[in-house]
Amino acid sequence: MSKGVLLIGVAALAGGCWSALMNRAAQDTDPLLAPMIAEATGVFIALAILATRWRGASLEWTARGLGLLLLAGVCVFSVDYFTARAYATELSVSTGAPIFLGGAILVTTAIGLALGESFSWQKLAGIVMVTAGAVVLGMASE
Repeated sequence: MSKGVLLIGVAALAGGCWSALMNRAAQDTDPLLAPMIAEATGVFIALAILATRWRGASLEWTARGLGLLLLAGVCVFSVDYFTARAYATELSVSTGAPIFLGGAILVTTAIGLALGESFSWQKLAGIVMVTAGAVVLGMASE
C-alpha cells in the first residue's frame, strides 16, 4: 500500500467522523457556528504543528498556490455550513454522508478528466456504482 493511499485513508476516517460529529452538533447549534468553530480548531492544530517545526522550517509558497488555498477555504466554509444546515433538518448521517461523498466523487472526477487524468474502466465502474448508491440514498430519504 502506498503512502498516499494510507494518508487518504486517514483523511477518509477523519471525514467520516467529521460527518457524524456535524450531524450531532447541528441539532444543538446554529449552522453558522459550524465553520467558525471547526475551521478555527483546524487552524489552531496547524499552528501547533507549525510551532514544533518552526526551527529552520521554510514554508514555501507561490501566489498561485495561495490563491488556490483561498478558493479551497471558500469550499471548506461551504461544506461546513451547508452540511450543518442539512443535518439541522434532521437528515440522518447514514443518508447525508454518502450523498455528500457521491457528489464529491462526481465533482472531483469531472475535474480530473478536465485536467487530463486517465481513468481505467475499473475506476470508472467504481465511480458509477458509488454515484448510483448516492442517488438511491437521496431518493430513499424523501
